[in-house]
Amino acid sequence: MRLRNVIERSWLACRMALPTRFVRSPYGFLLRKRPGEFVFASAVRRTKPELFIFETLKRIDGRFTFLDIGANFGAYALLAHQLPSCTAVFAFEPVPETFAHLVDNIARNGATKVVPIAGAISGAAIARLDFNPAHSGMAHLSGGGTVLAPTIGHTALEAILAGRADRRIVAKIDVEGAETSVLDELAQVSAFADLTDILIEVKDHPQNPAGHVPRLLGRLDKLGFERIAAAHDDVHFRRR
Repeated sequence: MRLRNVIERSWLACRMALPTRFVRSPYGFLLRKRPGEFVFASAVRRTKPELFIFETLKRIDGRFTFLDIGANFGAYALLAHQLPSCTAVFAFEPVPETFAHLVDNIARNGATKVVPIAGAISGAAIARLDFNPAHSGMAHLSGGGTVLAPTIGHTALEAILAGRADRRIVAKIDVEGAETSVLDELAQVSAFADLTDILIEVKDHPQNPAGHVPRLLGRLDKLGFERIAAAHDDVHFRRR
C-alpha cells in the first residue's frame, strides 16, 4: 500500500507539472488543477469514500435526480453525470472560490446534466463560512466566518426541484456539521416525498456542539430513513 501511494503521488506530481490547466482523474473526467489542495489531490487519486458513493449510485434501481449538497468542485456530480440512470444533477456549493472551480469543471467536461447552484441550503438569511484554501472540504458554517455566501431555503428548493424530469431523488449531503439544517429545509419541500436515498457524512466535527451525531441519526430516523451501508464516515440511508 505504501509503494502504491508513492507511485500515485509521483504520477500526480508529473501530471501537475504539465503546462495544462486541467488534469484527468481516475474516473475519466477532467478537473481544474488546484495545487496543494487536499480534496483535489484525493480526487485525482482513487479513494475509498469516492468509490463507495459511486458504487452506491450505480446500484440505484431506476432513473433518478441527484442532489449533490456540498458539491465542492464537482467530483461526485461528475461521477453521477456518467450514469445513464441519473437524468439530472443539482450541485450546491456555497464557497465562491470553490464554486468557480465547479463551474469550470462542469463546462470542461461538457456535463450538460449538471446544474451548478451557488449557495448553502439553510433557513438563515445569509451564510458565513470558515474556509481553508488548503482543504476546501473543511469549509463550514460559522457565525464568525469571513466568507459570505447566499442561502437557499425550502421555498427556493421547491422551485429548483419542480422542473426535474424524474420524480425519484437521491441526495449526497456533505456539509461539515450542518447536515441537520439541510434535512430540515429539504423536509419542507413537497419533493421530499420522492427522496428515497441519502448518502451523508456522519461525523463529529470540532466546531459542532456535543451530541451532533446522535441528533443527526435521530433526525434521519424520525424522517423515516434507515442505515443500509457505510464506508468510513459516509453512510447510505434509505427510506423505510
